[in-house]
Amino acid sequence: MSDPTSTVVMLVDEAGNAPGVELVRKDGVTQTGYRFIVDNVKLAKATGLDVPRKTRDVVAEMMAWEQGELDDEKVLSLFRRLKKDGILGGLQGCYGREARRLGIA
Repeated sequence: MSDPTSTVVMLVDEAGNAPGVELVRKDGVTQTGYRFIVDNVKLAKATGLDVPRKTRDVVAEMMAWEQGELDDEKVLSLFRRLKKDGILGGLQGCYGREARRLGIA
């Protein structure tokens, strides 16, 4: 997702039995569901949530880190975001090791 005015939205039922693909929630629980890319303005109107007009493309940032393309400040910002969002622990080991090296884990 390269458009910062859209957000990836996951749709699942409460039991996790909805048809779709396997998804991992922020708390690490696996559910079945779908992911959609939704315009942030439309998402805010549909849900009543305070959705920012622009969001970060964390996946693109992760790919850039893996390719060695981020400066130190951006690496630190990325890993702080991954921890804040609760997804750091569910990523492959190199992310945890880098977070510990940065003093974030």
